[in-house]
Amino acid sequence: AVSPEVAKAVRNMDYQQLNLLNRIMATAATPLRAGATGLNLAFQVFNQFKDLARLGLVSKYGLRSVTDLAMFPLDVATAAASSWKSNVFGSPDQLMMDYLRSGAARSTIAAALSPDTFTRLAQQPNQTAAAKVLGVSLKTIIDTPTKIGNAIEDTAKLAGFKRGVRFEKLDKLSPAARDEAIQRIAY
Repeated sequence: AVSPEVAKAVRNMDYQQLNLLNRIMATAATPLRAGATGLNLAFQVFNQFKDLARLGLVSKYGLRSVTDLAMFPLDVATAAASSWKSNVFGSPDQLMMDYLRSGAARSTIAAALSPDTFTRLAQQPNQTAAAKVLGVSLKTIIDTPTKIGNAIEDTAKLAGFKRGVRFEKLDKLSPAARDEAIQRIAY
């Protein structure tokens, strides 16, 4: 709840004042949001199980039959390998490239929450004590959890995309039908 004095002060602000207040609040919230989700690998791992359950149980390309119970974990493993190879090691494979070309890729939480404050800090020439002790740059310390978070986040998306491509039988469709099917998969 907001105190009546604060509410009154905010109501009396003009556009420029509100815009400034919004920017100040957003700047203060960014590191907190990043710590809660994007740079918090424990959250990422927990969220991955939730995303995979949603993919398997609710998605159009989720589990369809008893025999699909064997295929689903294989699709997830393939997607995880592709995601890690692409996001962490910077070497996208065919699955990732098809996913990106399809338009299905959306920015991940971790990528969106990589805070400008941390990025600016990483670009500083001075190294923090932790970076000196670990023997890596501060940029690496900041980028690594973000890359791992992106890999985790993309795994369920890639698995859904891979399953959609198979269920829609894209390799057997005409170019026009293929484009239409890609739209169904991607959106």
